[in-house]
Amino acid sequence: MCASVAAALATLLALSGCGSSDTSTRQARIAAALRKLEGDLLAGTVKAPSSFRGGHVIGTIALVVARAPHGVSQSEWTAAIAHDKRLLRVAEETELVVVGGTLGPMVATPARIRRAGGAELAEYRAGERAVAQSGCLACHKIGANGNPGPGPDLTEVAARLPKAAIERTLIKPVAPMPSFKNLPPERFTAVVAFLAQLK
Repeated sequence: MCASVAAALATLLALSGCGSSDTSTRQARIAAALRKLEGDLLAGTVKAPSSFRGGHVIGTIALVVARAPHGVSQSEWTAAIAHDKRLLRVAEETELVVVGGTLGPMVATPARIRRAGGAELAEYRAGERAVAQSGCLACHKIGANGNPGPGPDLTEVAARLPKAAIERTLIKPVAPMPSFKNLPPERFTAVVAFLAQLK
């Protein structure tokens, strides 16, 4: 009698999903760790591997930095990262750099833009990529990235210049800065939009 009750109870637990609690717990840990990694990447708080001293870091390098959550194998964690569309989008769309031993965006995404999300966040990230691709960091600093001259620090450029003035400066700059009027129009617009958010 006791054996049949125990067997029935085990069957009921399995049918109700309790028998797979280890799998569901592991999946919940993976999901939570993926969202935390996404947030940490955007906040610039992910510890970078000691072998990386600086410079731009792309795509998959961001994915090998994080350790597997407790109770999850490294191979399972790596596979979860490789298939997480939100995390891959962050790695692809954000200009990730190593600064001071951490991996993150060129400059921390302003909270108001993170909250807005959607098109506003996409525009910000496109501008961040365009600035990095256009060589601005060769002569300017943005956050902890770039060079301290000959151009001024652009970390809070929008607090000093309105968007129209930023655009004019890019078209008709003061030497030795080159003109950016020949950038493809969509890239030029993205650069202006990004710099106009830095305040």
